[in-house]
Amino acid sequence: MTVREKVGTNDFRKIASNHQYFIWHFLQRNQNETRLGLFSYFDKSPNDARINQIKYLLENIEIPYFESYVEDSMDFLMDLGLSPFFLYKPIKHNESLEKSRKYSPLFLGFNKFKLIGGSYQVCYCPEYFIELVAKLNPDYILNSTFD
Repeated sequence: MTVREKVGTNDFRKIASNHQYFIWHFLQRNQNETRLGLFSYFDKSPNDARINQIKYLLENIEIPYFESYVEDSMDFLMDLGLSPFFLYKPIKHNESLEKSRKYSPLFLGFNKFKLIGGSYQVCYCPEYFIELVAKLNPDYILNSTFD
């Protein structure tokens, strides 16, 4: 069984030491309750008819996969060189300043300690998830079990 785990950014050294390639998904809290098509591998949609696209992809692609929350990972993500503009976006509502911004979900692909790419570069979508996996190592796609 391939690794699927919720982790903290303090686990990065251990993860990068133990895995040649891996995907790290940074999520909003309760993202499964939003309209976003991608949400936590571990969460169930409140709408039973809605497919968990991350779960579907990972059932067919055997790549190590980790999850953390963006808001708990800001220092780590910025240390990787990501701009806060990719991580923290304004919401267009009449809310207080403190609540008028929302953390943007993203997934990143790593080769050991090196960031190879992420959804901040293109789109936060299933198609780019597959493209990123192929960029890490095409064998993951060639050996996938998509019907």
